[in-house]
Amino acid sequence: MSPIAGITLSSVPAAAMLLFTFAGLNTTVSPTIAGALQHFAAGVLLCTVGTELLPAMVGAEGWKENFAAFIGFFSGVAVLIALGVIMPDTELDIVREDDVEQVPVDGQEDEQQEDATISAAAAAAASEAVPTTAPRSSSLSPSMAAPCKRDSIFGRRTSIKTAAFHAQEVSSSISKVADAATEATRLLSIYESETGHASTTSTSTSRCSTSKPFPTALILAVAIDSLMDGLLIGIAVAAGPSAGPMMSASLSVEMSFLGLTLATALHGHSAKKAIPAAFLGPLAIVGGAAIGGFMAYQLGHDPVLLVGMLSFGTSALLFMVAEELLLEAHEGGGEHLWWVDLQLYTGFFASVVAGKFAPTS
Repeated sequence: MSPIAGITLSSVPAAAMLLFTFAGLNTTVSPTIAGALQHFAAGVLLCTVGTELLPAMVGAEGWKENFAAFIGFFSGVAVLIALGVIMPDTELDIVREDDVEQVPVDGQEDEQQEDATISAAAAAAASEAVPTTAPRSSSLSPSMAAPCKRDSIFGRRTSIKTAAFHAQEVSSSISKVADAATEATRLLSIYESETGHASTTSTSTSRCSTSKPFPTALILAVAIDSLMDGLLIGIAVAAGPSAGPMMSASLSVEMSFLGLTLATALHGHSAKKAIPAAFLGPLAIVGGAAIGGFMAYQLGHDPVLLVGMLSFGTSALLFMVAEELLLEAHEGGGEHLWWVDLQLYTGFFASVVAGKFAPTS
């Protein structure tokens, strides 16, 4: 099949990712709904592996084809594990001004002691407005920072998607802290207007500030991830007429979550930087599909190379299902909801039914 088919199919998840990136600036997805969709996508991918890719490995004949299946299968696993090792960590930091030691200037010590009572009153009001879960150090608390990193050297997309929900939590805490600082400033202003006393410790009214550098590492991780998914779409085209569409449909769900992750990270940055970053992932999907489709088109005439390529896709998709989608769906460690788990089998059966209506040539 022509590489154009892979490019065309990859445009669907690319468009979904771009749409959810822009829509995600003001949207929050419930973890339960996200888990259900991830189960459904995993079921579709499992069916695609079993009906379209696996038969090439099972039907391999002779030592050359079987050796190609061995090399291709474990190469797919090795590539994804290697990506997990080299994938940059994503971490959100909060810098507090009171963490930085301030050395008083000569002659200001007495004034600062005099203002201590004022600052204490304002700080007390601010502390009531700040949630107890707000970060209290120069970085995120362990419970919030750890999930933003890879759980192990084998982590890959888990850290990216999980970062979306934690980034939203952090943004909410940051907003509450900023509101508390504003309230403290208001109380100081009232005190000064009533007493005629001007406070010299204006910095005390702003207990914390946020530092939000441009998420270059996250954008790079999303681009690499998107490139691999596009490559798998291109390879799947060589497996059969229904493999490519099934891959495209299931990866559209996955790319939508990556779009939400990217939207959370880009929130608050200038459009000049955010817009090119939003287009990088979708372009990587299409580029990966073009590469995979070209490989499938050039190597599809050789049975040995075709078996190796489809074996690569088989292990890569199994890794995606077992180590990413299902793992992420239960990331929070909550109880299993029957209707959420049911979506794995719903997606599998839906893929079987859809395959019956797919063209046979």
